[in-house]
Amino acid sequence: MQDYVDAVFDGTRQRMGIPRSVLGNLDAEIGGSAFAALRRFVEGQWSRRDVEITLEYATLTPGEVKWILNMQGAIAGHRPPRVGRSAVAILLDEKPIAPYAELAALIIEAALYGIAPAVAVFDEGAGDGKEAA
Repeated sequence: MQDYVDAVFDGTRQRMGIPRSVLGNLDAEIGGSAFAALRRFVEGQWSRRDVEITLEYATLTPGEVKWILNMQGAIAGHRPPRVGRSAVAILLDEKPIAPYAELAALIIEAALYGIAPAVAVFDEGAGDGKEAA
């Protein structure tokens, strides 16, 4: 089991995961809990906000994770400030969002439970989001 998804995201192959150390921040920002967000994804009740926030957390740099951990309690549920619209927000403006909801669900599942490597794949270029076998 692994805690990340091997993804082709925004044209780049990368490992996407949410560090467990910042799951509490994700909970606060997503308006509930990561588990509740996962249920929304599974039940088809997700929102763009659910997708965007999940992908924002999955693309945090190590420096941004450190910033969040250093600020614990000061501004819980917040990410480091960024200038302008994020790359995730721009991507979601330009492409169909549903495949990225699938990716967000995989990322949360990996963070909460761990996920089998064979399932932990996503390719935005494949029609259904899953990598071709």
